[in-house]
Amino acid sequence: MRDKKVLIIDDEKRMADSLRDLLAAAGYQVMAVYSGQDGIEAVKRTNYHVVVTDLRMRGIDGMDVLRYMHEHFPRSLIIVITGHATTESAIEAVHYQVFDYLRKPFDFDLFRMAIEKAFQKLETDQLREDTAAMFTHDIKIPLTSIIGFASMLYDRERRAFHPRAREFAETNQANDQKILALIENYLTTCRIEAGTLKILRMPVDLPQTIRDVIESSMPEASRRQCAIEAEIDARIGTIDLDEPLIYRAISNLLNNSIKYGSGREAIRLRAYRIDAQASPLRVDTTCIDFLNQVQDAAEVNLSDVFQRYKRAHVRPGVEGSGIGLYVVQAIVQAHEGKVTAEFVSDNTVRFAMFLPCVVEKANVL
Repeated sequence: MRDKKVLIIDDEKRMADSLRDLLAAAGYQVMAVYSGQDGIEAVKRTNYHVVVTDLRMRGIDGMDVLRYMHEHFPRSLIIVITGHATTESAIEAVHYQVFDYLRKPFDFDLFRMAIEKAFQKLETDQLREDTAAMFTHDIKIPLTSIIGFASMLYDRERRAFHPRAREFAETNQANDQKILALIENYLTTCRIEAGTLKILRMPVDLPQTIRDVIESSMPEASRRQCAIEAEIDARIGTIDLDEPLIYRAISNLLNNSIKYGSGREAIRLRAYRIDAQASPLRVDTTCIDFLNQVQDAAEVNLSDVFQRYKRAHVRPGVEGSGIGLYVVQAIVQAHEGKVTAEFVSDNTVRFAMFLPCVVEKANVL
C-alpha cells in the first residue's frame, strides 16, 4: 500500500508531535491535530487509513471520534491511546471495533508495531477484496465459454455431434487451462503475501518440464493462430528446483507471450546455459527466454510489469489479472534467480528467466 496515511489526535501537543515525527521517520504520511473537533474535520477532508486518538480530550473527546469514525469511515482502523484506561472505556472501544488499545505511557516501538500491524491488516483485506473481484471476473469469462460450447457439442434432437465439435472441445480445453492457471496464480499470490511461499527442491528434468508447458499451452496458441518455436539445449539436464512452481512460472511467461503477441511471427522459446562470467547471477546459470513481437509496441510499458496488478499493455479482448508476472518474479527470486523484461528491437520483447544451476540452500519468501 502506497501513501500510508495516519492521523494523530491528542490534546497533548508534545505527545501528538512526537508520534507524528516517529511515524514520519518510518515513511508514513502523518498529520497531528490537537482536539477531537480538529480530528473530525481532518477526516472529512482526507481519507486516513489509520486514526490514532486519545480518549480524554476537552470538548469532543475520543469516544465522540470513535462514534463518528464508526458511522462515516468504517474502513479506517482506529488505535486508541489513553492514560486513563478503564474497563468501561475498553468495552466501548471494542464495541466500535477499535483495532488496538494502548495505555500511556507506552514504548514507541510498541506503538510503531501497532501501526505496522494495522497496515498489514488493511493490505490483507484489500488483497482479499481484489482477489474476490478479479476471481469472479476472470473466471466468469472462460467458464461461460465452456458452458456454451459444451452445450453445442452434441445435438440431442439429431443425436449427432456438431460438425465443429472438435473445435469446441479444443476451445474448452484452452479455457480449462485458463481457469486452472488463474486459480494457481491466485493461490500462489496468497502464499507470497502471507510469507509462506516455500521452495521444495527436487531433481527436475527441466527440458521435459519446458516441453510439458508448451504442450499444455498449444490449445490456446492454436486458437490465436500463434506458432511456438523451441530451442532447448539438452545439456541443461536435471536441476534441483520446485517443479510445480517452476512449471507455473514458465507457463505464465509463455501464456503472456501468446496473449500479447502480434501473431505475425512465431514465439521463440530458448533454454540454454550461461557461464558465471556472462550471467547476471555471477554463477553458472540456466536461462529460459521468450522472444515475441507485440502489437502496439509504443503503448507497452515494461517498467513495472512485475508488480502486482500491473499489466504491460491493456488490450481489448485480452483478459488478464495482472498477477501472472508478479507470481513469476516471486517464484524466480525464491529460487535465487532473476527475471527481466526488455525490448530487443522496436517491436520485439524479451522476457528472460535466470536460474542458478546449483544452489546450496533453499529459500523461503
